[in-house]
Amino acid sequence: MELNGEEGEFVYHYQPIISTDHGHVCDVEALVRFQKRDGTLVPPVKFIPQMEEDGSIDAFSRQLFPDLIRAIARLSKLSPVLRLSFNLSAQSLEHEDLSDFLLQVLDQESVSPRSMQLEILESGVLQQNPVVEQNLRDLAEQGMSIAMDDYGTGYSSIDTLSLWPFGVIKLDRMLVNRMVGSQKATTIVEASIHMAHKLGIQVVAEGVETQSMFRFLTSTGCDKIQGYWIARPMPLDEVEHFIRDNRSHACQTPPVGLIMQAQMDHLEWRRQLMQELQSIQFEIESGEERVAHRLPELSHHHCRFGRWYYSANEAYTQWPQFEALREPHREFHQFAEQLIEGVKQGHKGAELEGLLQELDQKTIRMIELLQQLEMKAFIEFGAKPEL
Repeated sequence: MELNGEEGEFVYHYQPIISTDHGHVCDVEALVRFQKRDGTLVPPVKFIPQMEEDGSIDAFSRQLFPDLIRAIARLSKLSPVLRLSFNLSAQSLEHEDLSDFLLQVLDQESVSPRSMQLEILESGVLQQNPVVEQNLRDLAEQGMSIAMDDYGTGYSSIDTLSLWPFGVIKLDRMLVNRMVGSQKATTIVEASIHMAHKLGIQVVAEGVETQSMFRFLTSTGCDKIQGYWIARPMPLDEVEHFIRDNRSHACQTPPVGLIMQAQMDHLEWRRQLMQELQSIQFEIESGEERVAHRLPELSHHHCRFGRWYYSANEAYTQWPQFEALREPHREFHQFAEQLIEGVKQGHKGAELEGLLQELDQKTIRMIELLQQLEMKAFIEFGAKPEL
């Protein structure tokens, strides 16, 4: 195979992405390179634009897609829930048979679409092309995650996120890096994370290069982190060793920021619960259809705190402050279900007031316990230098 007269081959390198819940690798992004015969790697910016210009990009992407399927099949043996993220040009999305092609290759290799995540730039959906929309919806319906790449650099809008089946946004590396010297950039990042979570969308921060960036993003509730501070892109065999050996030093850092965020998440969860209770009551009394809004996650395993709490396996899980949260957290969710059921049954007055007062007591107890865990984590690890 040749590129600009030089012999070599197209290869994928894979960059690990970690979850802020536990610091372990949860996804990898596949990044294509042209490897010359002497081993030199040519980045995609040197050949992808030319392929898009001459119209060969779709055939190129389809030719290499089976390599990605074989890669995730290998990586899934190390982590069954790991997801492989890949990029496609807007031109590929405009082909009516794209979703059928991708799903057929996945089926032939017995790989679930849930193991894959398609990344696209917002410019790829701005034209409101019905073929692009149908392809994305077909893939999303089969379980493939759809991510908006480089969020924050173009015409990104809340409306775009609400109209298309995005489950993830990836904050652009330039925006993330500007946080170091720009309060406005920091505010945009915080607001983007908060807005995405309101829409039920996960957030990945790209270009994270320092521990200070990692800690700040964790404290703001960012779901996943990608960047050189975690790991650079690497060949498949190296990323297998990286995952197997759990080399990310982020997993060695107790989530002080996550504990801080958990307190805010808990209060936001309570706000959603109260909103749901009011909606139920209004609907019963008025007969009018409620306004659509995001419902609180009632499962104590599946709320954001629960996902972290029940997946953590580091040394700090043995702390009394950590263990003390288990029963109160479970009881809080159990009580919330009872409260919703009570409102549905028409409870009012003193009976309802008593239930709400008990909810407030449980809220206060959860915040107290989280603050105790936060204090312990800060004292033990807050001042430790970057690894």
